Amino acid sequence: MEAYYSDVKHAIESRLPLEPMASPHKLGEIRWPLRLFSLRCWNMRAAKIRKIYFMRMSMKFPAFEYLGLGIYPDQAHDLPIFFLDLSCTSSKAIAYINLIAPLPDQAYANKYIDPFGPIFRAHRFPAAPVRPWMQPFVSPCTVYTMPKAAMLDELKQCGLAYVECYLDLLGKAEKITDAAYETKIAEARNNYIAQSLANDVTQKMLARLIGTKRSGRIFREMLT
Repeated sequence: MEAYYSDVKHAIESRLPLEPMASPHKLGEIRWPLRLFSLRCWNMRAAKIRKIYFMRMSMKFPAFEYLGLGIYPDQAHDLPIFFLDLSCTSSKAIAYINLIAPLPDQAYANKYIDPFGPIFRAHRFPAAPVRPWMQPFVSPCTVYTMPKAAMLDELKQCGLAYVECYLDLLGKAEKITDAAYETKIAEARNNYIAQSLANDVTQKMLARLIGTKRSGRIFREMLT
């Protein structure tokens, strides 16, 4: 997974100058003795982007590897929030690749969701059930799957292709000039973030490893 992190980061850096952001105290890196568990988080910003996060997690027993990427556009641009979560155990892979559209209308989908369609259709991952709170935020191009670990390489290829497509859209995105529209986009994004912080089970799973307080801070201060 470390090599994949480098590949994804290079894909972004090669097209988008990144500015590192300081990590809150004691949240950027957490390690257990004997390397039994490690967690690292990075935040960056860029033109048109309020925040990019990477999160890497590794556990020896049971074997578990995780890479998370989130891209939050700034308030002046109406792109969807982008997520790429990829994890694997010795027998199973789990992938969540999604674009959080702030508007449910077809014109927005035509502009920002449909370009991912050819990538989505090029793969045949078995769909996993979507939790109820997530259902308003999925689209025909959402990847949420839990296949056998043998499909990990294909999932990596799919995720990287989504990143490249998102960067294409980012390059074309124009600044919002309608104040009411900008407010509408901001409110929709804030609603998603609130729903995620309240319902995402990943935060609860992480709390079992590093404590509720630190887990909550990571999600509030670094991942949103």
